[in-house]
Amino acid sequence: MRRLSGTGRGSTMRIVPWAHEPPEIQQIFGELFLRAYTAVKRDEFEQFNRVVSSWEREHLLLQV
Repeated sequence: MRRLSGTGRGSTMRIVPWAHEPPEIQQIFGELFLRAYTAVKRDEFEQFNRVVSSWEREHLLLQV
């Protein structure tokens, strides 16, 4: 995987998962599928990072 920009919990990461994959992977799945899959996973990642978990509330926020 190649990270193009952004790091940290609050940033938007742009990931190109097929950048280092063999050409066969690109041929099997096709660019359209890989782009769609990446968009879904990016959205899931961003939604995950917007939520403060119960563990974070209990262990991190109470330590401040």
